[in-house]
Amino acid sequence: MTQTRRRQSPHGCNCPIMTIVTKEERAKVEALAERDLRSLSGTVRMLMLKGLEQEQAPEAVH
Repeated sequence: MTQTRRRQSPHGCNCPIMTIVTKEERAKVEALAERDLRSLSGTVRMLMLKGLEQEQAPEAVH
């Protein structure tokens, strides 16, 4: 039986952040992690980076 290898964190990622989520939020993150073959922490990091990217992006012109 072949195990699927999950991606590792990039080198230099050694500053943990603890956060509290609801059961529903955790279930969503677990589903994303499973779909993308990532660890929970890797998935949360990806989501955080995407959120930071949106936060830093200039507002779109309507």
